Amino acid sequence: MGSHSRAPESRGRGGVSPRRTNTQVAGDKRIPWWVYVLIVLGVAVIGTVVILSLQSCGHKEPPSYVSPYDWSQVVRGDDGRFTYTEDGVPASQTGIDVSNHESDIDWKAVAGDGIDFAFVRIGYRGYTEGGIFVDDRFEANYRGARGEELAVGVYFFSQATTVEEAQEEADFVIEQLRGRQLELPVVFDFESVGDGDARTHDVTREQCTANALAFCQRVSEAGYRPMVYMNLRDSSRYDLEQLQAAGIPIWYAQYDVEVAQAQFDFAIWQYSESASVAGAGEVDIDILFLTAPIPAYPVVASGETTNRG
Repeated sequence: MGSHSRAPESRGRGGVSPRRTNTQVAGDKRIPWWVYVLIVLGVAVIGTVVILSLQSCGHKEPPSYVSPYDWSQVVRGDDGRFTYTEDGVPASQTGIDVSNHESDIDWKAVAGDGIDFAFVRIGYRGYTEGGIFVDDRFEANYRGARGEELAVGVYFFSQATTVEEAQEEADFVIEQLRGRQLELPVVFDFESVGDGDARTHDVTREQCTANALAFCQRVSEAGYRPMVYMNLRDSSRYDLEQLQAAGIPIWYAQYDVEVAQAQFDFAIWQYSESASVAGAGEVDIDILFLTAPIPAYPVVASGETTNRG
């Protein structure tokens, strides 16, 4: 006890004090922990690169869309209207589309204001109860436009929810036309309606595509050229590849832009809903591209379109 007491020395097994051999000293020189972390991270990165490389061999990103038109040659004039040229040659026409929403139209004044063609609404389906009606200005507008030798097409405002209804709409249009001549297509114009009572809210992309194809087939069988109208929002309601594979031209609507933003080919661009046209007031106005991959005008045996531009 006191200053003479001291703690016993530590001893190994058998009471012998432990000693470090040269081998044990060398073994204590361990690899730092962070080296292991770097190794693990390196293996993970290499593995990820290998997996992505293998996946890319079987999966390629689709090519970005390239417009068939040189948009630097789509020029807006002082009158606010677009024209298009290719290699210095005019390659477009200007037109309007009208319905009973416009009052009496002076078609002679329209033709004198540089308008080449007109689409006239022939009828429509109600968006709540689904009844089909003729546009009460169709006869006057058709006769007036043709009387001034404008190229004429017609459109039907569709609210079809089934293939059978789309065929019914096409049959209605054919019945109203009664074999009359058209230079431009019969257009399937299906549009989204914001009203909560609209009957078409639940129409799927597959159904909308099937409806358009059924309408267009019926129209084609009657000897007329079909077409589908859409804006940027409603374009997502169609399988556009199916429409293009069927050779159906597209009429595209987008306002207040200098370059159309559609990532697909179209033959006509409706670029304003309030253009000033003599004899018609403020109306929808359109540019028709004569060099469209799937043209609005019918193609004759020579491969040329039957436009009168």
